[in-house]
Amino acid sequence: MKKFLHHSNQVIAQRVGCSKGAVQYVLKKDALYGHVDNVPRPGRPHKLGKRQQTLFSSLIKKHQGATGQDLAVFVKQKLHLKILQQTARWERRQLGYRPRTKKRRPKLTVADLNQRLKWCRKRRNWIWASAVFLDITTIQSSEARGHVWAKKGEEVRDEWFEGPACGPQAFVLGAISRRGTCGIAIFQGKLNAE
Repeated sequence: MKKFLHHSNQVIAQRVGCSKGAVQYVLKKDALYGHVDNVPRPGRPHKLGKRQQTLFSSLIKKHQGATGQDLAVFVKQKLHLKILQQTARWERRQLGYRPRTKKRRPKLTVADLNQRLKWCRKRRNWIWASAVFLDITTIQSSEARGHVWAKKGEEVRDEWFEGPACGPQAFVLGAISRRGTCGIAIFQGKLNAE
C-alpha cells in the first residue's frame, strides 16, 4: 500500500479493492503503531482460563438446567473461583450453549403421514352428509416453562427437565354436522369415548 501513499484514499481504495473507510483505518493504525498487524484488544482478560473453561463446560453438561446464579455457586465450590452470575451466563454463551425448551408433542413421522393418507383414500367415497366434525382446543396456564442449555445440534433429552413440558391445562371439545352443533364439553385428562 506504501506505493500508493501519494494518492487519495479514494484512489487507493479503488486500486486495492476495498472501502475508503478500510484505507483510513489501516493508515491510522500504521501512524499509531508503526505496523498494520492486529493489536491486542482492550478490556478485561477472561475470568476463566482454557483449563477452567473445560471444567466449566463439564459443569454445564452435568447441570443442564442451571441458572447463572447456580453456575456461579458451582464454580465457587468446584473450581474455588468467585465469579458473578452475569460472567457465568456470558461464559456459557461463549462456549456455544443456547437455551432449549422441551417439545410439547412429537412431530409427525413419515409413517404417520402415510397412515393418514391411507385412511383418507379408503373413505374417499363416503356419504359426508352423515359425518360429524369434531375439534378440540387446549386452554393452558401461562406458567413459564423450564429450559436447559445445550450446544447447537446437540440432542436434548427429557430427563434434563425437572417439570412437565407445560403447566396445567384443560380441553374444550366441540362438534358440527348437517344437523347443527353439539354442546361444548370442557374436560381435563385424556380424551376417551365418554
